[in-house]
Amino acid sequence: MTNPDADDALSGLAPLLRVRPELTDFCRFGGAWASSHRAEPAGWAYFHIVTKGSVKLDRAGFGPLRLDAGDILLLPHGDAHTVRAPGAAGHGGPPAATHYRNSLRVQASIGVEPDTELICGRLHFEAAPQNLIVAALPDVVVLRVGERPLAPPNHARHPGRAGRRPPWRSRHREGPGECAVRDDAPRPS
Repeated sequence: MTNPDADDALSGLAPLLRVRPELTDFCRFGGAWASSHRAEPAGWAYFHIVTKGSVKLDRAGFGPLRLDAGDILLLPHGDAHTVRAPGAAGHGGPPAATHYRNSLRVQASIGVEPDTELICGRLHFEAAPQNLIVAALPDVVVLRVGERPLAPPNHARHPGRAGRRPPWRSRHREGPGECAVRDDAPRPS
């Protein structure tokens, strides 16, 4: 009996990436908030996990990208960007209180009921300057999990899924649980 997950390209690539995650923020925002992030040096990537509500991602030269609860965003090249409330424009918004839980920064809007929650952080690709795999990654990767569980089922224990493409290996966005790789946006001239 063969293992249907044996040909999973992501599992095969993981050891080559040598990545170290760093959780930086847990955010609870409300109102017309915006949070800007500077470009990271080579070898660093940003990630944002939307756990409640919706946000817009703005990057210079590109249109806004909407992310909803359950979406996971990866900016593999550490591009500068702004994450904001869908109705907000630019920077700023209601003031936010900041405190720390161990090394995790917790931010919350003051005077406004939070309707959005995010877990934010960075990934450090330890061999990034020499790593062609990291260099070949698109500018934006979005995993749309929605209400479905993040961990895929074991195909060996679920014979009804045999022969179907696992959701994290989809080539294009089809709905919740699908992976969308965004490299089709117009480039700045």
